[in-house]
Amino acid sequence: MTKTPLLAINILFVLAICYVLYLGIEVLGRTAEVFIVILFLFGVAGNFLVFISGNVDLQNLQPFLENGWKPILTTVFPETSNTPFGQMVVFMMLLPYVNRPELVKKVWLSTLISSGIILSHTISLDILVLGVAEVERSTFPLLSTMGKVNLKEFLQRLDAIVVFTMLITVFFKTSIFFYGSLIGIVDLFKLKNYQQIILPIGCILIFWSIFRTSNYSEHVENSQSIIRYFSVYFHMIIPLLMLIVSLIRNYFKKAKDKKIKSESSTT
Repeated sequence: MTKTPLLAINILFVLAICYVLYLGIEVLGRTAEVFIVILFLFGVAGNFLVFISGNVDLQNLQPFLENGWKPILTTVFPETSNTPFGQMVVFMMLLPYVNRPELVKKVWLSTLISSGIILSHTISLDILVLGVAEVERSTFPLLSTMGKVNLKEFLQRLDAIVVFTMLITVFFKTSIFFYGSLIGIVDLFKLKNYQQIILPIGCILIFWSIFRTSNYSEHVENSQSIIRYFSVYFHMIIPLLMLIVSLIRNYFKKAKDKKIKSESSTT
């Protein structure tokens, strides 16, 4: 949609998010339950078509660990640890609204591990098809990987699968971040509910996204300093401090309860 104004796409996208969030976070969760099935089918079909297309070359993964672990570790910290895994800190905004808190740890860990495996598999598939050099140059390697699928000069242009997948996943990612900002503003300014500020904040989101960056390449370039320095505090240091404070508070609370229990038993 190269000739469609970016503002028009942003308005439609944000309006859809505002509508879903206005209905409530539970509606967003139930919508995700439906779309996760579609994403699973897209993933299975895409992987199958790539492997039978004959574009996979195992030699592209070699040499493995040519320069040791140092390049991997310097990439993981702080870049990969912040994006995407560090961004999971936004789910802390949703924890108070969970109706089964005993399942949070299990779901959180299983989601973290499974998403890491899926991302690793996707990047490995891109390298197998495109090679390291092309993956490094490509803005969306998976789009290029699916674009190379050509079965009998009949089944082509399957990069549309990636486009639909990105639209769905970005929709839910943006919705979760947007909801986190809404309930944060409600708590900060002591508002009654977040529904009354959805449209104003949505308008700010639309114009700020265009004002800050006009395309994805510019977004990546401008975000490097934020990812390397600014995000570390929000994704690592602040959550770690919150964890330490929570452990200390729980310790003193248990000690106080134990003292009250012992005093009541003696009396």
